[in-house]
Amino acid sequence: MDRYFKMERAHERLNIEIQRVLTHMHDEEIFLRAKEEELRSIDPVIAHQVFLYREERTRYNCQHRQRFKKLAADSHFTGSLAIGVPLDDSLRKDLPASMDVDVDDSGQDSDEENEEDWVQEMAEAMQTLFIQGD
Repeated sequence: MDRYFKMERAHERLNIEIQRVLTHMHDEEIFLRAKEEELRSIDPVIAHQVFLYREERTRYNCQHRQRFKKLAADSHFTGSLAIGVPLDDSLRKDLPASMDVDVDDSGQDSDEENEEDWVQEMAEAMQTLFIQGD
């Protein structure tokens, strides 16, 4: 009997934690994209480092979302896959309205389309830095 209640509590906890993880993934990606855009005109090299960090941090988000969808199909799941509201709303209030994360499950990031432009821009910035350093 004790095992039954432990399983019920685990299902309840899972319903809550899945939404928390999805909210964290969403907010982190939006925050890092905004900081990358902000730094791009100020310091392209640091902006590129933020880009690389974001790519590393969000690499598996698509897989996590797909697994959460499979868990949501389970009859015990009564939670929501919607993005929640953060406890600290100041994280979202400073972000531009246009900074929204594309939540497609195709595994393709929208940044891949602009990767060549970004590489060209970074090459020019690095060349400028090397010329100024001499």
